[in-house]
Amino acid sequence: MNISNRMWEALESLMAHFGAGRVFYVIPSARAWKEQFVIDKGVSVHNVFTSLGDALGQCSANRGDIIMVEPGTYTLTAAQAVSVAGVTIMGRKGFARQTIIAGLASAGVNALNITAADVKLCHLTIQGGSATSFAVSCRSTTTVIEDCYFDSKLDGGADGIEFQNGADECQVSDCVFEETFNSLLLLSTAAGGPDRLTVERCLFRNVVVMITDAGSAASVANRLVVNNCVSQGTLVGGYIKLNTVLNTGIVTNCSFALATNAAAQFVIPAGVFWTANATEAGVSTARPA
Repeated sequence: MNISNRMWEALESLMAHFGAGRVFYVIPSARAWKEQFVIDKGVSVHNVFTSLGDALGQCSANRGDIIMVEPGTYTLTAAQAVSVAGVTIMGRKGFARQTIIAGLASAGVNALNITAADVKLCHLTIQGGSATSFAVSCRSTTTVIEDCYFDSKLDGGADGIEFQNGADECQVSDCVFEETFNSLLLLSTAAGGPDRLTVERCLFRNVVVMITDAGSAASVANRLVVNNCVSQGTLVGGYIKLNTVLNTGIVTNCSFALATNAAAQFVIPAGVFWTANATEAGVSTARPA
């Protein structure tokens, strides 16, 4: 049974009074689609939008608001700022490949710029639009990215996720990176860099670089945990290349598409614990050299 718009709005007002988050929907842009969606779901027409930016504009910080993105392709016309703390942007589970947020095809314009804490992305495909664009740029703490698919619109051109200074305690899990250039980039400045990053259960398929860092390498330590990740295909730019000598962390239970781990595609500082990682030669604890 559908709830009338007036009853739905009253219910949401009551939820807001007690501090509960609201649910907003993003759907394909056809008017008929929107009208039928409101009827079928029994939701308020005021909670249904045809752009991610409009839905974000209705969210409040630290309320636990959720934006549910329905299957479809959403092509951005500019970089989309995600500046509402505590918001979740999610597709429907099992439909990540059919729910596409596509970045603007313009040099240096990222698809999503996350500037607030405690943002969560899940069940989405997110694409950078150019060879110098990221799908996601994390610029604040405690971002969680789960079950997302990152592919390049340019066959190895666009990048995946960058973590800038201040993007601490972020987590990337159960994601797929395909045909991306820098799949995961830790970007540091003289003031600091991303710290306590966890990457687990991810697949990197035919990417150029799996995980690397850049910036003021002499002064920044990025603590990193990489667990249960798999690479497929030849990574011409490198697998894990941590150029900052102060880096600490652990790389464990990963599988790499290499004959052995004695390859120039790895740069593993002494402070990073390397154990139980596999190549075609088997499982080894020997540090790449």
